[in-house]
Amino acid sequence: MDIDTMEAGLELNTLMAEKVMGWTKWNPKSSTERPQGTYWWQGRDPGRVGEPFCVMVADGPGSTSTFYPSTDNAAAGQLWEELKQRGIFFGVWSTPDGWDVENYETGENWVTSVDTYPLAVCWAALKAVESAGGDDGLSQ
Repeated sequence: MDIDTMEAGLELNTLMAEKVMGWTKWNPKSSTERPQGTYWWQGRDPGRVGEPFCVMVADGPGSTSTFYPSTDNAAAGQLWEELKQRGIFFGVWSTPDGWDVENYETGENWVTSVDTYPLAVCWAALKAVESAGGDDGLSQ
């Protein structure tokens, strides 16, 4: 699958949790033992009509939140911060045609003319993981 054609939603949010944030996946149907550290699973968010499943995140006892990086600016910002901590720096800016993202190290435009800030950051984050030699999870 081509990164530049991925749509916002559960599949892209899942890739962000796993490949970019590095969170462990937990399947509550197959294991009652929860992983150590931050982990995620697909769950239901009753507050979001029309989006029945989402990425749920737990980073401690009693601490659960939703994670919508492909549609939520704050969650997209978490991706940017995570990559910055890994030494991967990129710039995101608005243009008349949409959002662009540039890799500061190489000057390469990772993303051009994307409709929304969160989607532009998600695409760039996957490209950053790929260029850093990580598994982008998209190879067939």
